[in-house]
Amino acid sequence: MGLGPISKMCIFVIKAPCMRSTDTKTEVVPEYMLDHQAHDGFLLKRMAAVEEHRPLDEKPHRHHYYTVIWVTEGKGTHQIDFQQFPLRNRMVYFLTPEQVHFLQVSTPPKGWVLEFSPDFLSAQGIPISYLTELQLFANCEEVQPLELDESIAAEWENRVLAVMESEQQYRDLRWLEKVGSLLKAWLIDCHRYKLKQLGEAKPKTSAASRMVREFKALVEQNYRQWHKVADYATALAVSSGHLSEVIKTETHQSAKQIIQDRLLLEARRTARYTAFSLKEAAHALGFDDPSHFAKVFKKAVGTSFLEFRQQEF
Repeated sequence: MGLGPISKMCIFVIKAPCMRSTDTKTEVVPEYMLDHQAHDGFLLKRMAAVEEHRPLDEKPHRHHYYTVIWVTEGKGTHQIDFQQFPLRNRMVYFLTPEQVHFLQVSTPPKGWVLEFSPDFLSAQGIPISYLTELQLFANCEEVQPLELDESIAAEWENRVLAVMESEQQYRDLRWLEKVGSLLKAWLIDCHRYKLKQLGEAKPKTSAASRMVREFKALVEQNYRQWHKVADYATALAVSSGHLSEVIKTETHQSAKQIIQDRLLLEARRTARYTAFSLKEAAHALGFDDPSHFAKVFKKAVGTSFLEFRQQEF
């Protein structure tokens, strides 16, 4: 692409939670953290530089920051949590902190990786709630990767990524502010492109749709502690009945189901990717009674916590 080298490579710190278990088949999934001193909470990398030293049979891991993976050339699969997506040219994947993912490829892919922390977003005046409104960063059942056409991919590479790369390389005065404004504008473009792909002329802006977004943002923040619809209704200053009715009408899912789905996603992550015992997992997810957690897990997933842990994915 001829845009010049990146001056600094990513420095990762692997955060390995202190967990104990007699189950030796389960490894604690690594959690990567950005080195803020080196990167100020933002980093743009070429995939070729990253993948050169990464094994093709990459292990599952998660990030402590937001990540956008833009594949310009590549074949294989990209597993995010428990869903598998094709890895192919001009695909853009949006990863939230804590999502577990890994690539399965025969040859190293090419493309771009953008990484930015919540602190970087805050410093640039981009609240986390704004990402929620753009409907790009969420669990995979709600947000699918974007597949770009050739013209828009070429335009965005030249107008956004090349400029970001140059700003990062030379670090002129207020470069982070410029990168922040470019990032915000580009995410808006992605949001518009997504709506166009879905055949929606405009995003939903009604009071009901705003309540859905606020409810889902609260679920993401509080699912470990708040298991009841009433908890969220109180936070939103509405009745439980009204909240349930709005969520059901707008999403065709019950509010209770959305809460349980998020809780169970984390329960499956915990079973598969940590060494927590069932009792430790239950307490971490806000269940006072591990036996109740075990019943909820088995009813929803179809297998016990330990059986799910031992399954091949």
